[in-house]
Amino acid sequence: GLKLKKSLRDKEFVIKEVNHRVKNNLRMIVSMIKLQEQAGNINLSDLMSQIDAIRIIHEKLYTAKDLANVHIEPYFNQLIDTIFNSFSKNKICMDLKFDDMTLNSKQMVTAGLLVTEIATNAIKYGFESIDEPEFTLKMEKREQHCHISISNNGLPIPEHIDFDYPKTLGMRLIQALTEQLGGKVELIKEPVSEYKISFKID
Repeated sequence: GLKLKKSLRDKEFVIKEVNHRVKNNLRMIVSMIKLQEQAGNINLSDLMSQIDAIRIIHEKLYTAKDLANVHIEPYFNQLIDTIFNSFSKNKICMDLKFDDMTLNSKQMVTAGLLVTEIATNAIKYGFESIDEPEFTLKMEKREQHCHISISNNGLPIPEHIDFDYPKTLGMRLIQALTEQLGGKVELIKEPVSEYKISFKID
């Protein structure tokens, strides 16, 4: 009896927690739409990929036994797969490396949206005239911090794009999501475009 009660309590907690996440994530989508609307630039395919990022994490959450510790590898593998299948016409060579690491569901969603934003930007602007496009995502754990490196061999990011005074919606979104993680982001333009993001694992 006690075991069953505990198992039911755990299930109730998980359902409540997931519903809470759904609510927060829908709110997040609404604020993304508002941001795009203010910029006079609503892009449906971008929104679809952002919603997909959230959908995939929910699939993973429903099967996760522990919402405080969700393994990154299956989630990010599936996320990258989905993004590149739905957006890219070319065959892209992937280099994905993940340390054995878990994040809580909240950080996972935010990191997932960050990766989605940077990956879709690479596909849309970076790979247009590249014969053999390559995309690299590395996630490492160092002293309770998660370090993410995302790079591609596509066209360089234009000189006039200033990361400290972001004018584009994508850049503003990348900064806002990094802030949400309480992390730091830096953009390296040479020799290839690379984003370096680090944040403390909750």
